[in-house]
Amino acid sequence: MKGGKKTLKLIFLSLTLLVPVAIYLFLRFFGHNQFNIPIYYSEGIPEDSAVCNQIHHLHLVDLSDISKERLLEGKLSVIALLPSTESDIKNRVNKLSRVASIFEDQDFLQIVMIKQNMIGINDQGNDNQMIVPEIMKTIQSDIEKVRDFAICQLVILNFNGENLQSNDRVVLIDDLRRIRGYYRIDDFDDMDRLILEIKILVNERNG
Repeated sequence: MKGGKKTLKLIFLSLTLLVPVAIYLFLRFFGHNQFNIPIYYSEGIPEDSAVCNQIHHLHLVDLSDISKERLLEGKLSVIALLPSTESDIKNRVNKLSRVASIFEDQDFLQIVMIKQNMIGINDQGNDNQMIVPEIMKTIQSDIEKVRDFAICQLVILNFNGENLQSNDRVVLIDDLRRIRGYYRIDDFDDMDRLILEIKILVNERNG
């Protein structure tokens, strides 16, 4: 009788140990689709952006109107629009620096900050006051070009008078220039999601 109880205890203990392992293995080999990150605008940008020469096939982000550098080629990129005031810029850069510090050893990733040329502001002086990680890059362009880029390429603004200065979303672009996600920089949970999804894309690239 005692032997029977010991046997039952051993079986119960074995099941307790094996069930989590079985669940892990199941998720590892059959549940990976839950981590798939969507590809936005695979059939073109929305109808309300038709003024941007709407395309009817996969939308790829084109940076050429605001930069001569081919920054997006072959790199995972986080793109952020910078506001106009120095204090707001520093606040946004500090939040992006949290992401940069986690991936500073990843040559595959870059954070591209887009700054608007503002009349009467000494941009060079302001840039010298901020020290940012090498993974973070800043490009500047005229405010109208930045607005067109936000509307037609990032698809984060519309033509209904939305304020370019107040837009706080960052956009995740993969190495094929496809949009993979939108995140609000002032939302801690959203930024955690951004970090997680970057890790997933990096792991996918590394095999």
